[in-house]
Amino acid sequence: MFHRVITLTTDFGTDSPYVAQMKASILAINVEARIVDITHAIPAQQISQGVAVLRDTIFYFPPDTIHVAVVDPGVGTNRPILLAQLGSQWVIAPDNGLIGGLAIHEPPRTVYSISNQDLWRQPLSNTFHGRDIMAPVAAHLSGGVPHENVGPKTTNYKTPDWPMTERQGASLLGEVVWIDHFGNLITNISRNDCTTFNHENCTICCRNQEWTGIVATYGVRPMGSRVALFGSNNHLELAISCGNAARALGIKLGDTVTLSPR
Repeated sequence: MFHRVITLTTDFGTDSPYVAQMKASILAINVEARIVDITHAIPAQQISQGVAVLRDTIFYFPPDTIHVAVVDPGVGTNRPILLAQLGSQWVIAPDNGLIGGLAIHEPPRTVYSISNQDLWRQPLSNTFHGRDIMAPVAAHLSGGVPHENVGPKTTNYKTPDWPMTERQGASLLGEVVWIDHFGNLITNISRNDCTTFNHENCTICCRNQEWTGIVATYGVRPMGSRVALFGSNNHLELAISCGNAARALGIKLGDTVTLSPR
C-alpha cells in the first residue's frame, strides 16, 4: 500500500463538519492515508484565493502528494472534475478555474477527466462532490490505483478570470488577491514584476492609502507603521507592522494596487 499524503483545501470554514466527512470518506477506503489540512478558510466561492493558496503551498510537499481542492460554486452541474499532474504534484479539483489558474504558473504534464464511477462513493450527493467524488478518488490513488483509471485524458480545462498585472505608463497595476489571518494584503504583483523599480524609492497606493518604499521585513518599521515587502511567496504584501491592514484601512479583495516610481 502506498499511503501517500492527501491534502485538503476548501471554503467550508474551520467549524464545518463537512471537512470531517471528507476525511471519513478517505479513511473508509484507505485507513492509513496521511491527511494534511492546507486551509478550510478560503472565503466562500473565492476561486482566485483558492488558486493563490494552492500555488504558494503545494510545491513544498513530497512528490506524488495528492491535493484535493474544493472551492466549488458549480457543484452538481455538468462541470467536469479533473485530476492534473503539476510538476511532481497531483491536484483534484472541479474544472472552474482552479486547475487553469495553477496552470498559469505550472503547466500541467497530464490532465484526466474523472469519470470512473467505480471510484466514487455511493449514493452520490448532488451538493457534496468533495465528499462523494474527490475524496474517494484521492483515497484510491493513495492506495495505489493507477492515475489513468480515473477517466480519460483531456487537454481542456477552464481558463480562469485570473487578475493579471499590467503596465500603465511608468506604473504597475495589480490587485489584492488574498488577505491572510493577520490582515496582510497579498497582491498578484511578484518580485519579478518589480525588477525595474527602485525598491527604496517607490510608492504603492491602494484605496487612497499609501506605502512608501519596499523593505525586507515587517519589523524594520516601528509598530503601527505601514510596511510594503515581498512575503515568503515572493509577492508584494501591504501590511501594518503588528497591526491588521485590511481592518484598519478598509481594503478588500480585488482592490487595485498601483506601484509607481517616486
